[in-house]
Amino acid sequence: MDRGVGAMRVISGRWIIPIFGLGCIYFAMLGRAAFFGFVTDDFFLMNLSYKAAIDQTLTGPHFRPLWFLSYPFLNSMFGQSAFAHHAANLLLHAANCALAFLWLRTGLGSVKAGFAVLVWTMLPQTVFPAVWISQRNDALMAFFLLLCLIAHQRDHRLSAYLLYILAFLSKVTCMFFPLVFLTTKGLRRNRRDLIAGLLLLLLSVAIAAYSLQHMESPERLANLGPAMRGLNHFKNLVLGWFTLVVPIPFFATPVLAWAYLLCATGVGWLLLKCRSSSPTTRQLLIFAVVMSLPLAMAAEVRITYVQSLFLTAAIFSAIDPALISARRRAKIVLLITVVAGLIYTVPAAYLTTEKFHSTEYSVSKPSAEPSKILYLFDFYGWFRDFQSRLLHGG
Repeated sequence: MDRGVGAMRVISGRWIIPIFGLGCIYFAMLGRAAFFGFVTDDFFLMNLSYKAAIDQTLTGPHFRPLWFLSYPFLNSMFGQSAFAHHAANLLLHAANCALAFLWLRTGLGSVKAGFAVLVWTMLPQTVFPAVWISQRNDALMAFFLLLCLIAHQRDHRLSAYLLYILAFLSKVTCMFFPLVFLTTKGLRRNRRDLIAGLLLLLLSVAIAAYSLQHMESPERLANLGPAMRGLNHFKNLVLGWFTLVVPIPFFATPVLAWAYLLCATGVGWLLLKCRSSSPTTRQLLIFAVVMSLPLAMAAEVRITYVQSLFLTAAIFSAIDPALISARRRAKIVLLITVVAGLIYTVPAAYLTTEKFHSTEYSVSKPSAEPSKILYLFDFYGWFRDFQSRLLHGG
């Protein structure tokens, strides 16, 4: 253990200055989004009154009361200001980075936790909740979920359960998270966790099912039978994990694609040759799997904000820095992996941020781009067309 910590300190000592500088530049890149205008769904959400927000929660397909109410709440203080709403998203993301570090350092140590959070925030899928006003729900859900984990870690069980409820009220995609209270490899520590987990799971699934009754099925799915619908959900889950591990929607150029594949190969090699097994790794993987289950409904990498954090932290947890420090080849692979990762993440995140660079600062105007493609490559649009041709023999 001491050897691993010492090795991690050596690695961090060599990289701390360039990594810190890169982190500052990266957060400055995100920070410029504070001066962006409105795009797509922002125009609808910015015009919500308190009554309309409640109506949307009770009669709409999305049960997200805290998310809906956050828009009229900020409007009541700052008016319909794009700057105020972008600043709120950026502050939430910064708070999530701080909370993720505070939570992870207990299981990973401060150095690993710091690197894990830095890598997580540089992933292009993490950009969406930070720079897109309409995707505040993911950042809001993560904020309460991380507080829940910290509270449980400090043995404040009742507070943890209540904070989970607030996370669920922000976005129902954490509806299966109470499963982690049902297993000792997750968060179960006593009978109280088991009972609370069961009750929270049943309540969450029931509310989510009620909301889904108000959602109209896309035309391409309307005529599918139960068996085909089930197969489609399974396909979505597989596709969601695939585009998280191989993020094709961000492969804007061959250079980005090859850089990512080289980085992923390096990470895979380090996991094979410098692997470290621990309960923390298994716990983080359980969290990532549980958070991925709603991908069965909508398989898009942009909604993997929390899942990406758990998976990134699990990878850092599973690599032993002592083995890297002791092997020359491992050091070379680490260097190549870091350089390739930077070649992929920085341009991909910047180009994704640019997707939301708008000069529309008035919500009285409709969006100029009602069907804006949010990714660098419209992989999901292409895949939907491919499925349609496959089903209809085209």
